[in-house]
Amino acid sequence: MKTKFILIRHGRTQWNREDKYLSYTDIDMDEYGVGQIKETAKSINLDEIDAVYSSDLRRAVHTAEIIFKKREIVKKPELREMNFGVFEGLTHEEILEKYSEVYTRWLNDPYSIRIPNGDYLPEYIERVCNCMSAIASENKGCAIAVTAHAGPIRVILNKISNQKNFWGTLPPSGSVHVVEYE
Repeated sequence: MKTKFILIRHGRTQWNREDKYLSYTDIDMDEYGVGQIKETAKSINLDEIDAVYSSDLRRAVHTAEIIFKKREIVKKPELREMNFGVFEGLTHEEILEKYSEVYTRWLNDPYSIRIPNGDYLPEYIERVCNCMSAIASENKGCAIAVTAHAGPIRVILNKISNQKNFWGTLPPSGSVHVVEYE
């Protein structure tokens, strides 16, 4: 029995606009991001959704609240963005300046290095996949909305397409991806 997932990336934040790495810092969407999600909501058939899950961070929860109004939202910290540790809040250029060696190694092979004070990509992938498998098991044959971040959505899309290129798919803010899980 297939479970349908509607994966929704939160709207833009100020840090997204400034091209800063954003993971566990709990900031909300900016005005533009809220507008993105209001537009996204128009493309979702609310009647087909059986349950709504979200990362527990404000930008993802707010996304779910805008789209699904008064529906119950089950918050899952396992759906958070990858923890960028010492890279958090910095731009690509700032990280290159402060953490050049580790950052370059991580960009070239993100599967082999842990970000200082952050996540190790294989463990992060396992966390996201285990969470999604548990949600699917609890909701067999249902249509499930998941509001999250680029990272978890990227993990799921890469898993489905059997790719290991973590950098290959960057879902835009406010995007929707529909996948089936069996």
